Amino acid sequence: MVSIQMPPSSFVLAAFGTEANTCPHVIYKCCCGYLPSSRLIIRTMAFSAHLVELTDSEFTGDILHKPDVVQPEDAWDMATRTWGCHSRKDPKVVLQPKTTADTSAAILWLGKHKIDFAVRSGGTALSQSDEVILDLGHLNKVDYDESKQQVVLGPGQPWRRVYEVLAPSPVTVMGGRLAPVGVGGFLTGGGLCYLTNMYGLATNNVIDYQLVLADGRVIWASEDPQLAQAMRGAGFSFGVITEIVVNAIPKPPSVYGGYMLYSVDKLEVLAKHVEKLSTENTDSRISAILSIIAVPNVGPVCALLPFVVGVEGEDVGEFAKRPACSAGHGITH
Repeated sequence: MVSIQMPPSSFVLAAFGTEANTCPHVIYKCCCGYLPSSRLIIRTMAFSAHLVELTDSEFTGDILHKPDVVQPEDAWDMATRTWGCHSRKDPKVVLQPKTTADTSAAILWLGKHKIDFAVRSGGTALSQSDEVILDLGHLNKVDYDESKQQVVLGPGQPWRRVYEVLAPSPVTVMGGRLAPVGVGGFLTGGGLCYLTNMYGLATNNVIDYQLVLADGRVIWASEDPQLAQAMRGAGFSFGVITEIVVNAIPKPPSVYGGYMLYSVDKLEVLAKHVEKLSTENTDSRISAILSIIAVPNVGPVCALLPFVVGVEGEDVGEFAKRPACSAGHGITH
């Protein structure tokens, strides 16, 4: 098994605001609160004036305003959509930087005028704002360096796109198990992957992060060892990420597995089987994931996903019949 590194406690505390005044990397975020209607009108006029200032700056990205009628999957809908509809808010504008320099210009503008904002990568987290959404969708680089066995990723794309771009190559990366999840949030929040038993968390495979700090400076996290470690789990609290360098790993020749569904009354016994597999199994190619999911017209069920990563020349189907591979073996559905 692979050991998993956790951020130092001081940076974890800073991520939740406990040490925000002493941590130099905490990103600035102003909460505007509720305003009386007269002040709200004044603030809206001021916001429009501030926006003109941004368009006259070095910002070359897109600025989206909400249309009178929002169409499904139009630019506004895609930039503000969230995985959980209950968390979706209605911002005044959406900023879409195209470069790291654009991101820096946007952060300086937001900080100067104390504007509340949220950063969006894939939209599966709860990062939302009534004022401005900084949508990183244009930062969607996927560059494979064969000589270094590294991949440079832009944070604003879903893992689906990363896997599609890397499909012709002999490598992959430690990424999300679900295709719509965004790269940026996943690679700063830990990152459980199908190959975690073999290679650790996704964040254990990050080589470096490029990020924009609250004062607009662009740095690489490796310039500060503590920051570099803190980014692996709480990175969304210290800056806006614009590039991530990760290890390239060999693409498995085959994977054997599939979902097995059980009624929820089997949860306890299933959990014991998965725990036993996790503690007694010594082969890192074997894993099992236990979840509770909702099935239409059925309701909640236990979903067990056992899987085995194959090696070249091996009959993974025969290998998967070993008892250690069957976490739910012998349990009546």
